[in-house]
Amino acid sequence: MKTAQRILPLIIALLFLFPNCTLDKKSKQSIENQNNLLKKDWSKWIKKNSYSIEPLTDHMDRDLHFLEDLIAVKTLIQLGENSHGIKGYNQLKVRIIKYLHKELNFNVIAFESGMCFSSATFVQLIA
Repeated sequence: MKTAQRILPLIIALLFLFPNCTLDKKSKQSIENQNNLLKKDWSKWIKKNSYSIEPLTDHMDRDLHFLEDLIAVKTLIQLGENSHGIKGYNQLKVRIIKYLHKELNFNVIAFESGMCFSSATFVQLIA
């Protein structure tokens, strides 16, 4: 009994770690076909919903006009990034924020930050 109690969690863990080991060839092929369809659908969606943005050195805003249609009735916009501290992302966000303020009349900005840094920034702003 004690041996079974020790082995059972190990077997369950192995099934979670290596789920494809229990699949036959037909099942594996079916999963692979589904993954390929998802990749094709994803690729179509990206092509349909992506917009080209000019190099960051370009000071014209013509490449940001697509934002007008996307956020026509929005009152809150979140600008994210897939990594923090990358210069290019920050430069692009500054361009977008300026465009949102200048062309689309957004006038409040909030930043993600910890309480300590938020308080220090607030103190500097009111000083």
